[in-house]
Amino acid sequence: MSPLQSLLLSPRVLLGCGIVTLIILILSQGHSQGTGSQGVAWVKGTSHNHENSSPLQKKISEVYNSTLGFEKIFALSLPERLDHRDSLTLTSVLTSFHLDFVDGIKYQDILNKTLPAHDGIAYNGARGAWRGHINAMREIVDKGYGSALIFEDDADWDIRLKDQLRDFAIASNGLLSQYPGTHEPHFANRAGDYIDYSDLATWLRVQDSRIQTPHSPYGDGWDVLWLGNCGMRMAARADEWQTLPIVRQADPTVLPVEHYAHWDWADPHPYDNYPNRTRLYLSQPSDGVCSIAYAVSQQGARRILLELGIERADKAMDLMLQDFCQGGWDGGLPHPCWGVLPPLFEQYRPAGLESKDSDIVTGSDEVRFRVDGFTANIQQSVRMNARKLLAEPVGEVVDQYQYDQGT
Repeated sequence: MSPLQSLLLSPRVLLGCGIVTLIILILSQGHSQGTGSQGVAWVKGTSHNHENSSPLQKKISEVYNSTLGFEKIFALSLPERLDHRDSLTLTSVLTSFHLDFVDGIKYQDILNKTLPAHDGIAYNGARGAWRGHINAMREIVDKGYGSALIFEDDADWDIRLKDQLRDFAIASNGLLSQYPGTHEPHFANRAGDYIDYSDLATWLRVQDSRIQTPHSPYGDGWDVLWLGNCGMRMAARADEWQTLPIVRQADPTVLPVEHYAHWDWADPHPYDNYPNRTRLYLSQPSDGVCSIAYAVSQQGARRILLELGIERADKAMDLMLQDFCQGGWDGGLPHPCWGVLPPLFEQYRPAGLESKDSDIVTGSDEVRFRVDGFTANIQQSVRMNARKLLAEPVGEVVDQYQYDQGT
């Protein structure tokens, strides 16, 4: 038995495999494999067409709305970064969703006396970025938004983002079904060290009427959905809070394994253990890095405002979010936090001066020029295909990572 199997096969964890499976098969709209025809029909009913859809199908279909199934979308951006705001506004419109900007903060504008007692952010740029995230949390809490997606102003994503989020919504509901305190129904298959949704569509169709429709298409009970990152690891805990990961194979929106960029090039990442076109949905991920994009529930925003805003500011925001997901800086219980590999959001690196890339880390004084822009880990980047998407008729999109025939 592998270390991962030993880690994940606790009786308490396996008991909850139920709805996880249950809801995961909506993911396969249009490219489901290995399921019965009736199950596939249920899956295909989760797109825009609500006719004859069940309440659960209709709820998950809300990811196709103008806020991607969240109550609000915020983009963190310094007011003077007009280049970022121009590009991000166009990118969101080309993907048919609406965002609101939250002004970023410069570290010079933060009074020392306003910092938490546990303060120790190593460099000034990161302190300003932290404050911007906390301001977004305060806005979410103050306005009472049930959920919100937050991303940084250099974020990019695939033109098929809404389909990817539908898949994630199903997986999120599935991960919630395994969490301690889960109620029926549970899927009967308790074997293996991960859950593969491809065999569960038919069972999901049968159990549909028994599942209580959640308020959010992503389910009810999560704190953080870490959708954009520079990498994370699969297992954080060896206890009942570590639920089984969900493995989605044959995902046409996933880049080839050999091109996947991870934050720690010297360390193998979970994606290495799976074939091409595999996406992993993780609970309680460890060592998550980069807060490119993440969603919070109202409860999650309140907890982050308290724990990462009022009580402490001793690391960069992404590292504090990492602690938050793994069990809190004070060693408490973990917060319900889901991750995804490869990520759904990444940082766009435009053509031009590389000094434009970051307002947090200024880098060296050396002038370096990038000839071509790129976005790591995203197959069909919206930013890189903006001209194609604006053309009439729409042009053939550019795929950064072509597969060899037969893969």
